[in-house]
Amino acid sequence: MLPHTALLSTAAIHYGLVLSNPFGKGWGRGSLEYTVDWLPAVVLTKPKVIYCGGVAAVGVRWNFVAKPRLRPYGEVVTGGVLCTTNLPPSDLNLGFTVNVGVGLALRIRGDQMLTAGLDYSHLSNANLGKPNPNYNGVAFVLEYHWLKPK
Repeated sequence: MLPHTALLSTAAIHYGLVLSNPFGKGWGRGSLEYTVDWLPAVVLTKPKVIYCGGVAAVGVRWNFVAKPRLRPYGEVVTGGVLCTTNLPPSDLNLGFTVNVGVGLALRIRGDQMLTAGLDYSHLSNANLGKPNPNYNGVAFVLEYHWLKPK
């Protein structure tokens, strides 16, 4: 095992608010969305088991709208987690997250959507305490959405 390998699992509840009507031209045409993710279960299981919870309160997603049923998206999300113990080898039980992701959204019914994507994730203490190894990784994301009309 590498010195700083980690296994991080996350369950989240995602809320998005579309801020704009579609604009732009061609393949880049899309709408801007503000997102918030509640993170009730963040579990680090390597190098030791640590339970965390938090919120990713600042997220921005660009929804491409060229095709009405299958829509790509790109997003950046930041937030923080509070853990039951210190994130090794740090002396803080507070962590900060940054995620960058891309994916596809498939509208399956008028008010429901399924998304699948890849996220690059970063978890660290932002150098506020003893340096930690900055856990980084790539995750497959699968989400089911219930849409609320405006």
